[in-house]
Amino acid sequence: MVDQEAFLKTLRYALVSFRVTGQKLIAPLSSQFGHGSQPSFVKEEELEKLRCKLDRVRSALKSADDLPISDAFDQHWMRELRDLQRRAEDVLEEIEFSSFRTSQLEDFNFELVGSKDGKRKRQEVCLLFSSFPSECFNLKIERMMERYDEIAADRRDLRLSEEDGLRRGCSRKRLATTSLTKGELYGREKDLKGVRELLLRDDSSNRSFGSICIVGMPGVGKTALVQHLYQDETVQNRFDDRFWICASQDFDAENITRTIIQGFVEDTRDQREFNLLQDTLLRLLTGKRVLLVLDDVWVSDENRDWVKSNWESLEASLNRAAKGSKVIFTTQNMNVSTIVKSTHVHDLICLPDEICWLISKRRVFEGRNTSTCSSLEPIGREIVKKSKGLPLAAKVIGDFLPSAADEEKWLHVLRSELWSNDQLLSEILSPLQVAYNRLPPYLKRCYAYCSLFPKGYAFEKEQLIRVWIGQEFVEAHRHLQREEVGGKYFDELVSRCFFQMDGAGVERYVMHDLFHELIQSIAHECCRIEGHKLCDYHEKARHLSLVPPCLDLEKTIEFQLQNEKDLQSLLLISRTECKSEHESFRINVSTDLFSFVKCLRALDLSHTNIKELPRSVNHLIHLRYLVLKKTKLQRLPESICGLFKLQTLDLKDCYSLNELPWGIKHLLNLRHLELPMPKCSSVYIPPGIGKLFNLVELPIFFVTSDSRSCRIGELNNLENLENELQILGLQNICDKEEAEKAKLINKAKLKRLTLQWSISPCSSEMVPSKSSYMVLEGLQPNENLQHLTIRGFCGSKLPKWVGDRRFAKLVKITLEDCWNCDELPPLGQLQVLRHLLIQNLPKLKNVGPEFCGGTEQELDHTFPALEILEFIMMDALEKWDGVKEEDLPLLHTLTIMQCNKLKTLPQLRSVRKLHVKHSPQLHELPLLPSLQHMHICSGCPLLFQSCQLHCFNKEKSCEKVWVLYYYSFESIRPKLNLACNQRF
Repeated sequence: MVDQEAFLKTLRYALVSFRVTGQKLIAPLSSQFGHGSQPSFVKEEELEKLRCKLDRVRSALKSADDLPISDAFDQHWMRELRDLQRRAEDVLEEIEFSSFRTSQLEDFNFELVGSKDGKRKRQEVCLLFSSFPSECFNLKIERMMERYDEIAADRRDLRLSEEDGLRRGCSRKRLATTSLTKGELYGREKDLKGVRELLLRDDSSNRSFGSICIVGMPGVGKTALVQHLYQDETVQNRFDDRFWICASQDFDAENITRTIIQGFVEDTRDQREFNLLQDTLLRLLTGKRVLLVLDDVWVSDENRDWVKSNWESLEASLNRAAKGSKVIFTTQNMNVSTIVKSTHVHDLICLPDEICWLISKRRVFEGRNTSTCSSLEPIGREIVKKSKGLPLAAKVIGDFLPSAADEEKWLHVLRSELWSNDQLLSEILSPLQVAYNRLPPYLKRCYAYCSLFPKGYAFEKEQLIRVWIGQEFVEAHRHLQREEVGGKYFDELVSRCFFQMDGAGVERYVMHDLFHELIQSIAHECCRIEGHKLCDYHEKARHLSLVPPCLDLEKTIEFQLQNEKDLQSLLLISRTECKSEHESFRINVSTDLFSFVKCLRALDLSHTNIKELPRSVNHLIHLRYLVLKKTKLQRLPESICGLFKLQTLDLKDCYSLNELPWGIKHLLNLRHLELPMPKCSSVYIPPGIGKLFNLVELPIFFVTSDSRSCRIGELNNLENLENELQILGLQNICDKEEAEKAKLINKAKLKRLTLQWSISPCSSEMVPSKSSYMVLEGLQPNENLQHLTIRGFCGSKLPKWVGDRRFAKLVKITLEDCWNCDELPPLGQLQVLRHLLIQNLPKLKNVGPEFCGGTEQELDHTFPALEILEFIMMDALEKWDGVKEEDLPLLHTLTIMQCNKLKTLPQLRSVRKLHVKHSPQLHELPLLPSLQHMHICSGCPLLFQSCQLHCFNKEKSCEKVWVLYYYSFESIRPKLNLACNQRF
């Protein structure tokens, strides 16, 4: 029986080998039919016609980007044109796939013979051949041509004329006014005081005038704030003349100059040359202290140089004014302050709900007895919360609320969708709409796409950029990677206040609810469904998201479609507050789901209990972005390796995943490959990963003992890797020569590097110390590295490159679980090192002068930039000396934790914060003259008993002393009181 199985296996191998060899032999004869072994039957002349038509469509659409078309017919025509563009691009990609798949996958089919689960994997690969549409490509192209002619009939040669709409940027003119609106300015007392002080004091700069930028999102009250200051009596008395100019339409030095001159009641009609105007302005400004307000200044990529040159012309005139003159800019764009070299920037943020209620309350109850409406106040406060701190919205809501003291009417407003009222929404969104209209087309597309995410969603910059790239919203650049261009897009939106930093302490960004309302009303191709079922949606939608509620995780999400759709995005989005490590949504995905959405470019099934992808995934040949993080996925089908357009594959936190597909090396367009950090075992990476030359993100790389898996040498060709790389399992590398094959020294874009031996203390002795040393020596990184972590190292000392002064950008080092290391490298030589963590070096007994950099004479002081130093779990450490008085000049935080044998500390004059815990032999502290905070936890009995409080500067008391110990410290309280203003 065993012999028969072996015979069948050998026969299968021979047949597949014969098939592949035969197809290779006839390939030259069939080349006229296209690449690969199967002719695609596409007429070249028809294909060329389609490409030409597609180029014309793209040109027409690019021209239309400058026309904010309002006519319903024209808008419909543009949608049809974009739809045609997408369909034509899909057909071209299908033809490309048809040629490419055979040449790539036939050899792959041959490789799978004899591999583990080879039969199943070959069956999955075969799906790629059967999944392709049987309809003739020529017929598809013919239909494209017919559709093109039908659409083009409405516009001769697909050219838009000026009559089709106003040019982008032309909008209703904003009126320049210094008149105050009725009533006081609620909640801006601190802002008024701060800016008033800036106006009333002289600047120390060389310029005769100071400049102040008031920055904030539309509707936050920038103009209102400056209007109050402009009319302030103290401010008026400070300046000889004041001028208010609205610069929202065009920042033109000639027009601004002319307006200022006219403010002096001088006629400028005869002065047509700018030089004459400048001379007149110089004469009028000389010796006078003036206040100039430039309201609503706008800067974009298109007009940046124009604004800069015009400001420089205006600046030359303003320098003739008297010392103490001021220019105030109000703007939504943070970049304005850079262009005008502003001396002060004042960020105007949204107001608290309490203040917004006061604004609305004044509008509703003005002139009425508010005591009779006390029952309405709790309801009104809840309604006003929907303004999300925007004063303009609070004001409009106040006007909208019923004036009658009818509790039922107010409750009706509270229960209803407030923003469904068109008039209310129009008044609030008007300034936001103006700001959006000013965006260039590529930013509009990117921002509108964000309507797929729910209100309050915390965006991760890198993830959003990747999905933008997947949708081809990010334009190609000659010298920059698409990720860099996308980063510039995102930063531009942040600088214009379309995104704000989340206040949660992590680098995430949020969108104001009213901006969300705006793009939701604009993004007709985006549809967001909030619920558990993927149901019918409007036919215009090309991007679809499903946002399930957090409260009912047990309910199953139904992913079922009945008819073929033209979707390009299908995203299951977990709300920010739902992203728990242990929770996932139940999902029911029909096996044929992806056969109905063949045009998908982005697919996200994160945070679900999905264990395997449906077999129909092989239909998604246009897919660029696939995110499956935090799922129960155990394996990926081999058919996924035929999705040649895939750029992002995110498998982060998929802890059940044990292997990658054998054919992943065929995903030649893959740029981002995120793998789970192993908890018990690593993910098997098959050989060939080194062929993915376009990879820029590979945060985790596993080195296993399996000889059939990917070896570290395959990192050699991945020269574009950037940001972070963690190499795990270094105990499986034999020698320096193998380690050097990774060529880490050539990877100049890597910022963070982790080198880890995944072994326990018990098995550390099984790894030769010299072997670990040589391996680490061969893994020397590029000198551009910023963060370095070495974990699980088994050598007795670290190689010379660790601590080498050539690493001039290294800001953080972590040495952890270095089981046999008994000496530290000269880390004090690193000129920009700011954070050093040394944890669990159980054989390190002494930290001496070599740690600071030895006896090198050229060092004035060691650790010149170090700010944070931590010694944790250093069980053998007995002595720390060799620190000179001038060393560690910037060290402000020192942590000593679980250093069981350490008795004393060196003198560290700059330390402001000291944390000590579980260090029983530490019995005294040196003089610490800068100490402000001391945190002593349990496990330090000798330190308590000695109570050596001379560590504090007698002239500068310690602000806080936190003593957390299970013994009573009442006996030492009097001594503490002598030295410190302590707080227990």
